[in-house]
Amino acid sequence: MIWRLNNFMNFKNNYLKRFFNTSIVFFIGTVLTKTVSFFLLPLYTKYLDPATFGNYDLILSIINLAVPLAFFQIWDGMFRFAFDENDDNWKKKTITNSMVISIFGSIVYIVIQFLISIIYPDFGGIYVYLYGVSLGFTYIFTVSSRIYLDNKLFALSGVVNTVINAISNIILIKYLNYGVDALYISFVIGSLAQIILIEFKLHIFSKIKISLIDKCLINQLIKFSLPLCISTITYWLLSGFTKVMVVKYLGAYDNGLYAVANKFSGIIILVVNVF
Repeated sequence: MIWRLNNFMNFKNNYLKRFFNTSIVFFIGTVLTKTVSFFLLPLYTKYLDPATFGNYDLILSIINLAVPLAFFQIWDGMFRFAFDENDDNWKKKTITNSMVISIFGSIVYIVIQFLISIIYPDFGGIYVYLYGVSLGFTYIFTVSSRIYLDNKLFALSGVVNTVINAISNIILIKYLNYGVDALYISFVIGSLAQIILIEFKLHIFSKIKISLIDKCLINQLIKFSLPLCISTITYWLLSGFTKVMVVKYLGAYDNGLYAVANKFSGIIILVVNVF
């Protein structure tokens, strides 16, 4: 009886220790990294007029809807299927087929971008495309780090992404006068740095094998992930669509003010979500 009790207490202590360690890592990887954008607000408000920032914020909102749809939100299925078997080869197979879907998704994103640009011309352009594709593949690589239970790498790469993004914004906006384009370019640079760091540590590309491509698994991944897009659309209708209405009836200037105001409430919501 005492032996069982000791085993239970050891299990409980290890579980709690892992829980708190993981929580701290995710706190660093999400909250601390995203608060940097909050502290960059003085830079945005000083060098970018509200109308320009409001237009960027609307485009960013549409990207956050278009990318999960184009990529079938495959990173969720990738994370789920990777743990079906405790086998490294199965993880490689899951990553390989998820990467195939992501490559196809980057092509679908071009189509979605073109269709949206017919209604909203500002959504066209190379910067919007690079931003969306960078976002999609960043999801793939960060989930890969979680698949291999390297949460510290997940957090560290997020910090590196954010720091490089912030420094690039300061240099491009304040000193090189790139304007709003700096926001897109800085995001792409930061995302590439994060992807390269994860690749350097885990060698994701070396795990991708043509021989591991499986049409059946691809179908299963899509069938699992695609319904999750409904949740993304629903959330976007509650948040992102508001920005569309603000721009339509009030203008990009007011949406810029709305975007800045949202940064303050976003900090509180972020902390609650992590908890």
